[in-house]
Amino acid sequence: MGVTISVIITNYNYVDYVSVAINSVLPQLLGRDELIVVDDGSTDASLPVIESHLQRSRFHLVHKANGGQASAFNAGFDAASCDLVWFLDADDFLLPQALETVRKSWIDPCVKLHAPMSVVDGSGAELGRTNPRKFSRMAAGNIRFSYLALGAYSSPPTSGTVYKRSALKDIFPVPEAIYRICADAYLKEHSAFLGQIIKIPRSLAAYRIHGENNFAEAKELSPQAAEMAVARLVSKYKFLLSKDTSKFTTFFRSISFVRSRHLRFLKRNDARNSERLFLDFFPLWTSPFVYKLQSLIV
Repeated sequence: MGVTISVIITNYNYVDYVSVAINSVLPQLLGRDELIVVDDGSTDASLPVIESHLQRSRFHLVHKANGGQASAFNAGFDAASCDLVWFLDADDFLLPQALETVRKSWIDPCVKLHAPMSVVDGSGAELGRTNPRKFSRMAAGNIRFSYLALGAYSSPPTSGTVYKRSALKDIFPVPEAIYRICADAYLKEHSAFLGQIIKIPRSLAAYRIHGENNFAEAKELSPQAAEMAVARLVSKYKFLLSKDTSKFTTFFRSISFVRSRHLRFLKRNDARNSERLFLDFFPLWTSPFVYKLQSLIV
């Protein structure tokens, strides 16, 4: 059978979708594969819907008080026992033969496999595009140096990625205070230093657009959400700096940062401290001049 897979569905108030997610996984399980559903303190009718599946083999329910996505990730990871872990948002679903494709495609010593996700509407109808939109730009192989230099790489959202469980032990638990939402960003950022990445061309999961799950643009964030997002940005660049403090990669990271949405986001949501934070990210004598470049970039 090859590698075994733990699919971890994290659910919060997605009663309209969670059963679809569960039913997309169960028929694909083989041998020691398992499905773990973490209900993060839902206040709708999600829990009875999830419990209706409990009689199915290799199905496990973790019901916990609400703590956010990172908390749900941590609870699911603690319960997992297979070689690979696949975090699946409850409003998304796996496509047919997804687990079989992962088993056939997985090659050690890789630590992450990802594939573009098919974008669907609330009813599950395909919208004719993928996330990310361009497969050619998705990362593959050992990306440590390029990620250090650029501070970013192309990868799908939560449900489009599979990780080697033993490798994730080095970076779990996910910090719950600053990753209450978008906890998949933590896995994406830190896994780049754990080993190589596999990318495959066919979609393995569907990303559902339904009006409640779109990550808001920075200008639309609440003050609390903006504060959390700034904290994540600070955490990310502190982490990158800890991995390579050389002036060469630090300089290229600074150039990349001013050309990206990250600095615009930082200035919009923490204008008072944006320059100080930038200089902390990139402690070079050139950094004050690089920071001023942002106003010249359209």
